[in-house]
Amino acid sequence: IFFLVREVKTLNTLIINITFFSSEILNTIHSINSEIKLNKLVIGKFRFLPIILSNKIEVLDFEKIDFIEAFNINYCFANRETINLLKSKGKKVNVWTVNEKQTAKSLISFGADGIITDDPINIIQ
Repeated sequence: IFFLVREVKTLNTLIINITFFSSEILNTIHSINSEIKLNKLVIGKFRFLPIILSNKIEVLDFEKIDFIEAFNINYCFANRETINLLKSKGKKVNVWTVNEKQTAKSLISFGADGIITDDPINIIQ
């Protein structure tokens, strides 16, 4: 993927959005090509603590990851408080993997920007 990130510098009209659990990989991609939109994949955030669970437990330091455009968070941990926190930092919030229509409606009412699903027909009907 790092080869592709370097090559994208020559393709002005291409829009690329990359999502990873690993903050280290996202930092490396950003250092190679800051034009690429990056999303942080997160399982969840611990309530009342500035700690998230992605591919490991890590401190949620918005200054170190200010280049992240969006957080993609597991629906089991997506609540109004977490969504509001992430959005208050100017980040988009997408929730995965939501396959129940009522859950999708609730998450949208909480402020989620996007729903990632295995069953889009069921969600939009």
